Amino acid sequence: MGAISRGVKNTFRNGLRTTGFAVIIAISMALAFSMLLANQAVKERGSQLKKQMGTSVQVRPAVAADFSSQAPPFSPKEIAELSRVSHLKEIVKYTATSAQNPKEVKAQSAGEGASAIYGGDKQLKTSLLSSLEWPTRDKSKPARILPVTIEGTSGNRTVDGKSIALLKGELLDQSKKYEALVGKKLAEKNKLSVGSTFTIGNKKITVRGIIKDEAASRGNIVILPFATVIALQHKKDEVSELTVSADTVENVESMQTAMRALLGEKRADVVSLQPEAAQVVASLKSIENISFITLVIALTAAALTIFLTMLLVIRERKREIGILKAIGASNTKIITQFLAEALMLTLIGALIGMGIAMLASNTILQSLLSSELRNGQGTTSSATIIQQSSTQQPTIETLTAGIGALIDWHLIFYGVSSVIVIAFIATVVPAFVIAKIRPAQIMRSN
Repeated sequence: MGAISRGVKNTFRNGLRTTGFAVIIAISMALAFSMLLANQAVKERGSQLKKQMGTSVQVRPAVAADFSSQAPPFSPKEIAELSRVSHLKEIVKYTATSAQNPKEVKAQSAGEGASAIYGGDKQLKTSLLSSLEWPTRDKSKPARILPVTIEGTSGNRTVDGKSIALLKGELLDQSKKYEALVGKKLAEKNKLSVGSTFTIGNKKITVRGIIKDEAASRGNIVILPFATVIALQHKKDEVSELTVSADTVENVESMQTAMRALLGEKRADVVSLQPEAAQVVASLKSIENISFITLVIALTAAALTIFLTMLLVIRERKREIGILKAIGASNTKIITQFLAEALMLTLIGALIGMGIAMLASNTILQSLLSSELRNGQGTTSSATIIQQSSTQQPTIETLTAGIGALIDWHLIFYGVSSVIVIAFIATVVPAFVIAKIRPAQIMRSN
């Protein structure tokens, strides 16, 4: 009988011992596999969120606690100071105003002070017809026609830090002052296409691109280079809002802290564009660390269990080893026999543990998520509340939805490989030590 077949047969030599050993290994391996699956799941979701959340924060003039006042726009000097903050990659400046077609203003001038509501003589004039109406409470009266939003930006990003989504044409070129991006609904209302022209103030504007409408109000918008909007308003170079991007996701928080210290809390509100995403990423990183540490502990416990069990088994069979050596068995054959037995026992326990892990891993992962995210929730500042309401931030539940422990062949391969390595190391060492003893010495001790 070969060493391997003899070792496999010895696996079932003692049913009680085999069952007890398999159960102990199964528990350790179930915990290890569960932690491996949890670790992979949160690592993958964390990577996805980092790609989705971007690296931008929003900087606005501070609003008083009672919302009664707001700090003035940012000056060029303040922006120059901000540009020297560590890890800062890009600053995008914004300003905004509105414009309305004189015909629309005249049509509503008799109704409920529409001219005063929309800015009167200070409002810019445009040849564009608005694509957005606001229903009145009195259904017998016509809906109010809202003015066209005119937004100036020094980069091709929206005020919430997202890249402008184009349907047609090209993004803005800051050197071409009188070219604009137009919302889809506004373009359809005025029958505009790329290359069409319209006027704002006394300036002729060419449509450079048509942008996707992310919300109803965003469809009634014209985006121009920052300097153009400042010039149309006959204002100084004052910035009503900034979007500041860090060089990496990991440096966003430190950049925010530096900007708050530089500007002061009473001067500016520096808020994350995706505070929930940042919180979830931090929590997932914590869960990733916890699961990795638990994985190491579980594998260590499994290795010690296999080592101690095989040490006892080998010591109990010293007489058998002596007889085998006496009839000519080599150290290699003896080690191979016990290695086959250990591997068989370990694989039985590992398969049971893997089955348990498949059933319990999602429950364990959701418990970790629930506990960590609940502990990670802190207080929310008024500035963050304003920012969240204006940009419609996703909730923590939305960001963590879909996180689950999924079994794939790579994980199974890693798990089985680790089991084989553990069983090999834990068996070869004691078997080699015993096999080196001379047969006469073994027989004498028994």
